Amino acid sequence: HLSRAGFYRGLESFPLNGGQNPLPSPDYNLRHKKVTDICVVETASLGTFACIVEEDAGLRIVDVTNPDRPALVNTIEEDVRTVATYQDLVIYSTYPNILTIASIVSGQGDMSTLATFACPDAMLVKDLFVEDDFLYVAQVICGMLIYDLSDPHQPEHLSTLCDTTNMGPIFSVSVSGYFAYLTGLYGVFVVDITDRAHPELIQKITGYGQKCTSFASNGFCLILPNMVNGIEVFDTFAPYGPGGVQFVADFSLPNWPADVAIEGNVAVATMIYAGQYLAEKYLIFYDISDLGNVTAFKKHYFLPGFNHGLEIKNGYIYVTDEESLLDVLKME
Repeated sequence: HLSRAGFYRGLESFPLNGGQNPLPSPDYNLRHKKVTDICVVETASLGTFACIVEEDAGLRIVDVTNPDRPALVNTIEEDVRTVATYQDLVIYSTYPNILTIASIVSGQGDMSTLATFACPDAMLVKDLFVEDDFLYVAQVICGMLIYDLSDPHQPEHLSTLCDTTNMGPIFSVSVSGYFAYLTGLYGVFVVDITDRAHPELIQKITGYGQKCTSFASNGFCLILPNMVNGIEVFDTFAPYGPGGVQFVADFSLPNWPADVAIEGNVAVATMIYAGQYLAEKYLIFYDISDLGNVTAFKKHYFLPGFNHGLEIKNGYIYVTDEESLLDVLKME
C-alpha cells in the first residue's frame, strides 16, 4: 500500500493493487511554489534527508528519517537549479553554472562545503546525474560534462561533449552502464562513455523527448515523460545492436508528465496539469517487466499541487508538491 505524509496533511494509506483511490475534492487555495528537483541522501549518523529545489526560495533540507513525519530543518538561500547525491554528499548547481559539493553536518540540516567550482564554458546547468564516482552535467549550450568525484574536495573535469549541430540545447541526462542518455530540443541522444575522457555520440533519435526535462533508465529501458507525447518507452538493452536504442511505445495522457523513476519492474511518473487549475494531478504506475507489453496499472491521486520532482529510495516514493512541498509514500 501507499502511506502518504506531507507537511500540511495527515497520513493516508491506499492499496497499490486495488485500482485507483478516489479523487479528492479540489482545493484551489494553493501557494504555487515551483518545486523542480529532489534527491534523498542517507547519512551514517544523522539520518535521512530530502533536498528539494524550490524556485525563488533555494534548497530546502527536509529530515525524512521518520517518513511519517517529514520536517523542514534548513534552507540554503541561493539560486539553486538542480540537485543530486554522491555517497552521503549533496551536489547542487546555482545559476548559471556553479556547482557545489557539500555534506550535511547536523540534524538541523547544516551543510559544510567541500568544493565549489564553475563548469568550464558552461552557460546554464540543467541537470545532474551521479553514477559510481562520476558526475554527469547536462548543460544547455555545451551538452554534457563529465567529472571524476573520487576526491570530492577536488573534482576533476574529464571531458565535455559539445555538438551543437547534432544535439542542440540539452535539458537532462541519465546514465546506465557504459552509456549516457541525453534529451534536448532535437530529440534523444545515446553516448558511449566507455572512455569518459572521450565520450562519443553514437545515436540520435529524433521526434522524441523534445520537452523532457527529467527521465529514468535501468540498463534495459529508458522512460521519458514528454509534455508533448506523454510517456515514451525505449528498449536500451543493446545500444550497439541492430537498430541501436529502439522506441517501444508511448502513452498519451491528458496531463503533462514531469518526472519518472524506476523501482524494479515498476516505473512511476508524476503528472502536473493540462490547464492551470482544472486538471487532475496524480502518480501513474507502469508495469515494465515486459517491454513488449508495458501497461499502466495504478493511478494515485493528489490534491491539486503540481508534482514536479520524484525520487524512489529504499521503498519510499518522495514527491515534490507545490502545496505541501513534499509527500512521502511507501511502496509495499
